[in-house]
Amino acid sequence: FLIDSMPLCANSYVKCFIMNNRGYLVSHPGLMDPNSSGPIEQQHITHKESMIAIDMLNHKGFVTKRLCNNFYDKTIQRFYEFNTSLTNVLSNVVSGDHCVHYYIAAIPGTNAFIGLVNASCSVGAFCPCSMVDRLCLNCNRMEQTECECPCECSSELYECRNANVSRFNQDIPLCGMMLENNNHKSHYFHNFAENLKSCFDFQCESYLTHSSCLGVLGCELCQIDADARTP
Repeated sequence: FLIDSMPLCANSYVKCFIMNNRGYLVSHPGLMDPNSSGPIEQQHITHKESMIAIDMLNHKGFVTKRLCNNFYDKTIQRFYEFNTSLTNVLSNVVSGDHCVHYYIAAIPGTNAFIGLVNASCSVGAFCPCSMVDRLCLNCNRMEQTECECPCECSSELYECRNANVSRFNQDIPLCGMMLENNNHKSHYFHNFAENLKSCFDFQCESYLTHSSCLGVLGCELCQIDADARTP
C-alpha cells in the first residue's frame, strides 16, 4: 500500500512507516527484516527510529509521555500518546547539517500517522530499551523530552515512603481495562464458520518477487532458510 501510494518509499535511502497514536509501528521496513532484534513486545518508533523519536519529543503539543497505574500486576506503565488532531505536516525540530530528515502527518479519520524518513547516511542514536523485559532502565525519574521505549516500574517503589521518588504518583490515573485472554470459540461460531469458504484464495507460488508478494494476505516471501542463516 505504501509503495503503491508513495513510489518514493521504494528508494533505498527512504523509509516509510505507519504508526498508531501510541507510537507502535503498523508498517515499517524493519518489521520484515529477518535479522532484526528488538524488545519483547510490539515494535515501537523509539526502537526502530530512535533519532526521529528524539526529535519528535521536542515538538510541543504533538507527543506526551504519560503514566498509568496498573493494579492488576502492580506496575506503573510509561507510554506515549500522540496528538491525532494534527493538521499540518511535521518535520525536524532540530535543524542542522545531519543527513536524516523526516516528515509525519496524521491520517484523517484514524488513530494512525504516516511518516517518511529520508536518510542519506547512517546516524547513530539511542533510546534506552530493555531487550529482556519491560522494566524501565531508570524508575527514579521521567522527563518528557527524554526518549525511552514504553516500559514499566514496580508500583511498590512509588508507594515506599523512603524511596527517592517525587510524590507525583498520587495523581497517576488508572490504566485502561485489560482484556482477558480467551482462545475458546463458542460452538455457535464453530458451526457457523466451518462451512464458510475462504474470503481470498491466493496462490502464493505465483508471486515470485518481494515487491509483488508485499501486502498479499497469507503470503510471505522467505528471505532466509530454516536455519535462520542461509539466504
